Amino acid sequence: MISQAIKDVRRGVANAADAQVLQILRMVDSLEVRGATDEVLAPVRPRLRAIQPARPLRFARLLFLPADALIVAPAVWRPGTFFVPRSALVMLSRAIREAMQRSAASCLAQVDALTAGACTGQSALVRQAGALLWPEAAGTLRGLAAALPPALSAEWAAQGLPAAELAHMITALAGILDAALALHDHDHAAVRLADTDLIGMLAETEKHGPRAWGMMLGLLAIRVPQASAALFTAAQNVAARRKQAEAAAEAALAWLENETAGQMEGVAANAAAELRRQASLVESLSDQIGDPAQRRRLAEAKAALLAGSLHRFETALQDRVTATLLALPEDRASRDAALDVTEDAARNLRAFELETRRLGGGPKFDSLVRSVQATLQRTEGMSAMDRARLAEILAGPEAAVRMLDAPCPG
Repeated sequence: MISQAIKDVRRGVANAADAQVLQILRMVDSLEVRGATDEVLAPVRPRLRAIQPARPLRFARLLFLPADALIVAPAVWRPGTFFVPRSALVMLSRAIREAMQRSAASCLAQVDALTAGACTGQSALVRQAGALLWPEAAGTLRGLAAALPPALSAEWAAQGLPAAELAHMITALAGILDAALALHDHDHAAVRLADTDLIGMLAETEKHGPRAWGMMLGLLAIRVPQASAALFTAAQNVAARRKQAEAAAEAALAWLENETAGQMEGVAANAAAELRRQASLVESLSDQIGDPAQRRRLAEAKAALLAGSLHRFETALQDRVTATLLALPEDRASRDAALDVTEDAARNLRAFELETRRLGGGPKFDSLVRSVQATLQRTEGMSAMDRARLAEILAGPEAAVRMLDAPCPG
């Protein structure tokens, strides 16, 4: 049960600015035993995924990083769904670690050495440690599923989790860890997974039962949405798997709803890529779900995603571009440095804008960009080439030509 005090703090965190959320995150991450304190982060987890702050690369975090999209708060988890309650992670990671410690051939010592003092932002190190841990942990999980340790079963029951879920969940997580390295390389090393690779990855989990198969389909739909149409088509061609395919689509829709529920801030360097994934999932699910209630939910999630993206774009455009142009330093070195930062922000905004246009809102974007172009045209202390370059980043080459043709201010 979550105490009233935790609930009150959680409401405050939900309304906090990003900088305050990051301060709270650092405090929570500094705790060795987090317990219910971890629940204060529940309402801002989608924001944290958007910001992608570096976090301590502890054993449990590295272990379950591949399944992150399926991990939910205990309060919203339901038996039989394709999600994993966050409360299960500590006990499962402890059981895996203890089993690995009993093996003389375990990679545990190497993993511990690699991750000591490391953080999640170190992608190459995450891959190096994950390449050791994930395959061994997958085998360890299957061993645990075959002979459930009494201590793990007792701890599972003490958390109020149904006994019948334990072996299913362990087996499904093992299948996800089998595919973890390929998915990491797809996300972080531009190693493209073809539709046939993903279909093969999905087929590999079929031998571990319907829950493992369905969870993998849901995870792939979320992580590689541009391929999910091919995955769902392949899934629906197997009559015995149609119900699992429908449940996987529901899981992907629930993930999308959760991601669009909170108000995001800022447009970071990774924002366009994250929005591309969300917009691709919207497009994919629109072709896959036919239930009227689900279609309404999808339309609401799309509208929320568009509204939030427009808000983020407008705020970032004002804070990172317009405000800088209106307060450019007079000395050349400081001015050039400010313009370099502004151009970087503009590149992020342009990439983000192009992804948001897939959702609609074109006229609003056009209006916002025109307002910045007008500010550019009035800004003193900038060369014609500086103004044209920034106009091109934000609106394309035609805007740059128009800016060059415009009279200089003053």
